[in-house]
Parts: sequence; C-alpha cells; structure tokens
Amino acid sequence: MDMIVLVQININVHLQVHVNKAKLYKRRDRGNMAMAMSELEAKKFDSFSEQNYEAVKAELDCECEPYVDVFTFVRWKAQGYSVIKGQKAIKIKTVVSKEIEDKKTGDKELKKFPKQACVFCRCQVEKREKKDGKN
Repeated sequence: MDMIVLVQININVHLQVHVNKAKLYKRRDRGNMAMAMSELEAKKFDSFSEQNYEAVKAELDCECEPYVDVFTFVRWKAQGYSVIKGQKAIKIKTVVSKEIEDKKTGDKELKKFPKQACVFCRCQVEKREKKDGKN
C-alpha cells in the first residue's frame, strides 16, 4: 500500500513539474517577442499618432523625442537595452488590429481594439551587457 501511495505522489509531482515548465516556456515565449524583432525593425513604426506624440512629450521631463528616443519595453530589448529597475512607464492609448474569423460564415474580418501601451524614454534605459556572445 505504501508503494502505491509513493507512486501516486511521484506521478503528481512529475505532472506538476511539467505544468510549471509549460507555464515557464509560455512566459519565455512572450518575453522573446523582442528576439523576433531586429534592432532596425524596433526603431521603425508603421503609423504615427500625433495625439500620442503630444501625450508622451507632455509627460517627459527630459529632451527625449517620441518615436526617436521613446519605445516600449520589447522594442528597447530588441535594441539591446533594458529598463532601469524602478522606472515608471508612460502609458499611452493605442489601437490593435486583429483578424477575427466569423464562426458561422467562416469570413475573416479585421477588427480594431483599444489597448494601453507602456513606453520608456532613453533616460530610463541602459545598455545590456553581452553574455556568451548574446545581447
């Protein structure tokens, strides 16, 4: 009887380890979005929002310029920078487009959703040290 209980405990622990690893990999994938973006891509923007430009400019206490010196965490990471611990993000409103498939008809439609983005200026980041040839 003790052997059956021991096997059951080992199976539960083993399954829990796999579940925790899956969660860890899921988190890592989210964090590695920056790896899919090159340094050049991180500096380019598909669109320009004058409203966000003015909102960010009003929040900045330094001479940093929006769209030149202000990026999201992921974009800074792709450029080889990390946000200095304790720095607070500037929150801006943005719109995200997503292709949604209608379950009844199967048609795909482009829908837009509001989203909040957090950005940091050049004064809030520092160059990361290279480790084993990686950035």
